[in-house]
Amino acid sequence: MKIVRLCCHLLALTLLYACGSSGIEVKLIPVRAGQGSGTDGNFEFINKEGKIVINPQFSDAGIFRDGLALVKTTGDSPKYGFINTDGKFVINSIYNSATSFSEGLAWVVKENGAPEAITTAGKTAFMLKQADEVRIFREGRAAYSIVDTSGSKWGFVDDEGATIINPQFSNCGSFSEGLCAVRNSEGKWGYVDKKGTLKISHQFQSAAEFVNGMAVVESGDKYGAIDKDGKFAINPQFKNMVSDGKIFRVYQDEKWGWCDDNGKFLINAQFEEAMNFNNSNLAPVRSGKEFGYVDREGKYVINPQFKRVLPFVNGIAAIQNGNEEIGFIDEQGKFVINPQFNRISEDYAEYAVGKTTSFYSVETDLFDISVITTRVNLESPEGLSARSTMSDAAIKFGKSYSDFSLYTSEHQMLSYSNLNRNISMDFYHTLFHNQLIVDRDAASDAIVFQNLVQSSYSNSFQVEWSYAPLKNFDIRLAYKHLDVKALYDGVMRQQVMIPKNRGFVNLAYRTRNKRWEFDATCTIYGAARLPLELQASGLEEHNQQSEVYPMVNAQITHIYKKWNFYLGGENLANFKQSNPIIDAQNPFGSQFDANRVWGPIMGWNVYSGVRFSVKQSEKESGE
Repeated sequence: MKIVRLCCHLLALTLLYACGSSGIEVKLIPVRAGQGSGTDGNFEFINKEGKIVINPQFSDAGIFRDGLALVKTTGDSPKYGFINTDGKFVINSIYNSATSFSEGLAWVVKENGAPEAITTAGKTAFMLKQADEVRIFREGRAAYSIVDTSGSKWGFVDDEGATIINPQFSNCGSFSEGLCAVRNSEGKWGYVDKKGTLKISHQFQSAAEFVNGMAVVESGDKYGAIDKDGKFAINPQFKNMVSDGKIFRVYQDEKWGWCDDNGKFLINAQFEEAMNFNNSNLAPVRSGKEFGYVDREGKYVINPQFKRVLPFVNGIAAIQNGNEEIGFIDEQGKFVINPQFNRISEDYAEYAVGKTTSFYSVETDLFDISVITTRVNLESPEGLSARSTMSDAAIKFGKSYSDFSLYTSEHQMLSYSNLNRNISMDFYHTLFHNQLIVDRDAASDAIVFQNLVQSSYSNSFQVEWSYAPLKNFDIRLAYKHLDVKALYDGVMRQQVMIPKNRGFVNLAYRTRNKRWEFDATCTIYGAARLPLELQASGLEEHNQQSEVYPMVNAQITHIYKKWNFYLGGENLANFKQSNPIIDAQNPFGSQFDANRVWGPIMGWNVYSGVRFSVKQSEKESGE
């Protein structure tokens, strides 16, 4: 999970409310006081008075749920684990990914493992080998997905791991008040009960959770609210709408306000930004450039003065001043913790904004040959291992790619329909008039420039196909046709030294922990017309045109904090132009010409280097 700036957490809530318990008392707050590589660059836990209770030592941290907080260690191979309020690991940091605890269970994934549900004692309750992604428990149900030839399908398991609702939905929310929003293959949302029975038909463009018997839905590009019978209690009329306890935060005429459960305005739409009251007496709003807090009548209690803010949580609210320092105020606007922190955990911010968590789902890291062989009704996986690829399995069993309909994590078994494809094509036709050209056909011992007043044109066509067959693995294929001709002395000739055809293949992979990057490129250069003088010399093996040749480059990069270590190679196919210099043994002779190079004149070479970033951007550092 990424740690981002406070402002990134102030987005509107989505339909997925991940955490559930709005009654969590946040006694310890994960914050970060510095940005360095030492302890000042790590997360610590403070109490409501600002005292450090757990020393800075984590690269990421969540709030305490069910008595435990999810934290991520530092170093080259950071892992997730769970600590108690004393800062001691109750569940060791051995997981590649994990969710927060919810209803006594958390999802964790070990390296090369499937999602498993663990108890607060760290014991495995059950494992879902078939799942591609799982989400935290809500009302005794956890959503999980599998992937087949048509894409992801979502279903639900109970707290014992039994599938209660078979995977069948293209997406889903979380259960609330006995119902859950689900989306069908046509992209419409409806609601099912805990047994999977459709209670409200698929008819909405989007659908949120039920809160106090009502749910916000989108119909006809407008938002309203329905009851549990699917009838509109508030007709669709707003540009946006969010449940806020027993009232609703609504967006109309480019401003935010609040209405009651009948759609009547309680606070007129007048704020450029607003966040929920969330059972507090005050809500954050912005008019102009600064944030303040209003009461439930829309009157300012804390005047606008802050750059960024969060809603109140247990009587205090995080704010960011003009110096981008984070502190905490009480409901009178007085500082209880002076601004001194540069980060607050994403998990805390998500909880403050919408009672959610940033650690709401995990993806599998399992590559299970038995899953594949079961799908294609085969027996022995002999010869295949946990590192085998789709091609290995296809060749082994004499199957096509489409026979493998399940995939998992970085070892994804894909059908062609699951590839993320992007195709682009470009064509340009250019006519030149009164063009300055270099006439390489005129002489071998001189470079002739002339003003071409005759016909000249260029046709350029390019097609590019890019797709991502695996997570963090991108493939780009491209072809370019370049037809450039000019009229020389009444003869339309192809421009010299310009290949008409070029092919391009690029493979790029980045490991999940973003520590390693692999990049390889192969460019195929087609034949190009050679100068007439060169053809006449008789010294070139192909006296009409150049050879078709490849250029292969590759690089491996290891990223360590602000240091990058890289190793690469150029012209790895080791192609070299023969006779690049005409009559090289006689530099003062009449045939000598060093201006006829159309390809590489040096063979392969290897390089290495170190790169140091003085200051990484927020995007680069993942913060």
